[in-house]
Amino acid sequence: MRKNVYSSPSEGVEVKRYRYIKMGCPISKVLDSLNIVYQEIKDSDVYKNLKIEYLDPEKNGEDFIFVFNKSLLTGTDPYQPIDYSDLDKFPKTTFLGYLYGRPVAFVTYTIEEEDGLKVGVIAGLGVVPEYRRRGVAKALLLKTARELESMFKVNKLVCDVYEKNIASLNLVKKFGFKEEGEFYI
Repeated sequence: MRKNVYSSPSEGVEVKRYRYIKMGCPISKVLDSLNIVYQEIKDSDVYKNLKIEYLDPEKNGEDFIFVFNKSLLTGTDPYQPIDYSDLDKFPKTTFLGYLYGRPVAFVTYTIEEEDGLKVGVIAGLGVVPEYRRRGVAKALLLKTARELESMFKVNKLVCDVYEKNIASLNLVKKFGFKEEGEFYI
């Protein structure tokens, strides 16, 4: 396994770096995989009761801040906490997941163009710790991928996963994502 450090040749100083794995998959394959997952979870309480809302800072901004901070700051990814001043940085394709009326998850996408194709980039995904391993992330990805395909005509989904976030790597691999490269920040 590679270390998350490098030495600056000019300064001889060791600087911490974070390795991310670029994962990608055609939306049709993701949706096929999601349909298999759908058959597994369609009758579950989580799937039936998970409601999806777009981020609207005035309506659910406080819920988003809670979910973002609680889910990501308790995980392995190197994130910083956010507050209200950060909400305008999130794209309109940011979704909140509510389970039994409680904010429990989020996913945020950007829509980009790559070789003439529309690409949905999963820029962030989080589930608050007490709701993990219940199918919330699967249900959220299923519902939002369908939305991206129908509303934005996305041809491909990609995401960058922090190398130590094994749960996220396993999740996207289950949906057919393949490694396309890596980068460090």
